[in-house]
Amino acid sequence: MCYARGTAYLQLREIEKVKDCFKEAFRVDVKCYDALVALTEKNMLEEKAEWDFISTLPYEEHCGLSDADFFRSRYMIQLKRYSHKEDIQQAQKEAENDFGLKKSLNVMHSIARTLLAECKYEECLSVCQEIRKEDAFYTKSIPLYITCLYELKMKDELYILAQELVDRLNDEAVTWHAVGMYNLYIEKYSEARRYFNRATDIDQYFEDSWLGYGHAFAAEKDHDQAISAYAMCSKLVPGSHLPDMYIGVQFLEQNMLDAAFVYLNKSYSKCNSDPFLLNEMAVYHYQKKEYPQALDHLRDALKLAKDRQSPLSNLWEKLWANFGHVYRRM
Repeated sequence: MCYARGTAYLQLREIEKVKDCFKEAFRVDVKCYDALVALTEKNMLEEKAEWDFISTLPYEEHCGLSDADFFRSRYMIQLKRYSHKEDIQQAQKEAENDFGLKKSLNVMHSIARTLLAECKYEECLSVCQEIRKEDAFYTKSIPLYITCLYELKMKDELYILAQELVDRLNDEAVTWHAVGMYNLYIEKYSEARRYFNRATDIDQYFEDSWLGYGHAFAAEKDHDQAISAYAMCSKLVPGSHLPDMYIGVQFLEQNMLDAAFVYLNKSYSKCNSDPFLLNEMAVYHYQKKEYPQALDHLRDALKLAKDRQSPLSNLWEKLWANFGHVYRRM
């Protein structure tokens, strides 16, 4: 009943009530897996709140001593991984080795998410392809697959995937997200926005398409519309720090530094371990001519990037260039 009530509030965009209902469903029954899916896939909770809540559920009381570790590991691999890389990897190993779930689509999906977070696009693509061999239309992993194709500039493969999804799953949000991403890649921005908008009409909580919608405005320097799209994403997907970060970037581009500071700080309060965000905060301090503070943020970003970003990450070029600018000014 708690889960059903939360689902109803989802339709009404009553986000706080949604979170309360799904959390209550867990307190009533830890095995209410649908509530976990809703909380994590809709990105309802900020990272710290998500980890604190899921890690302290009464697994032993509800699942028994023999099954508690099984449910705990299955749940942990669904969570955000900015500050908990080692915990996620440990949960993945337990699921694979202790419970024989190496070929589980959920476990493979978790591995792909970790790789994508580290910008290891080729490795993530390989895992997504393995998932597609098991289930070609496992919709949970298709957005990861789309991102990898986009970042690796595999235009033909992205077009073929989008066409296949249109033919087979034309009532799914991820289908029109794929079409939108293809149009974003070929710089047909108005077409991209049309398809991203169609995706969010099907699933109003689809974060990837809201961000794509904003990016398509940002690419044409339509700052107001981009900010509007990111702001709607932030409202509907309150657990993500990315919309606020992108709003901050839009204000930076307009040299509206006070507004940029508000949104970058808001993003930082949700996630303080994203090197991309720390780089943007360094840009803010650079524009304010606060070079020591900019250097501190760049060093923090570099420390995180060395641990979590692959050589293919597009962060490195930005990071080293910004180091050069800051040292030059100092």
